[in-house]
Amino acid sequence: MEHFNRFYLWGVETKYRMGLYFSAAVFVKGLVGVLMGCWTVETLTLLEMILACFVFACAETALFPPGRERPEEGGWKRAVLWVALANLSPDKRGLTQYGQSYHLKKRGSQTCALRCTDGVLTMPDCVLIFEEAGHV
Repeated sequence: MEHFNRFYLWGVETKYRMGLYFSAAVFVKGLVGVLMGCWTVETLTLLEMILACFVFACAETALFPPGRERPEEGGWKRAVLWVALANLSPDKRGLTQYGQSYHLKKRGSQTCALRCTDGVLTMPDCVLIFEEAGHV
């Protein structure tokens, strides 16, 4: 019964997030369509959008499980996500899911190893510097 309850709660959370994403996607698609003179949205496009929203909702649930503010294990996933997002931005800055700003600073030309339960990730030697109200 516990497995069913966990699966049910996962479904409720994922369905809620998927619904939010789908509503936003339909609104944007409709707005762009109206601006371009098209007053309809094809059924296949809606199905593609709902499938994409389901995938995004599942990915969000996997990366940021509900009910875990500060995970004891697996925090490296978020750290790697923060590094990747900062690396994609031109100024090497980003925001955590809690709204805290940070920036990525490279410490040298060497690499470092992040040991995880599923292996070792080798990456450039960088540090995440978190800023609080304009202070580092």
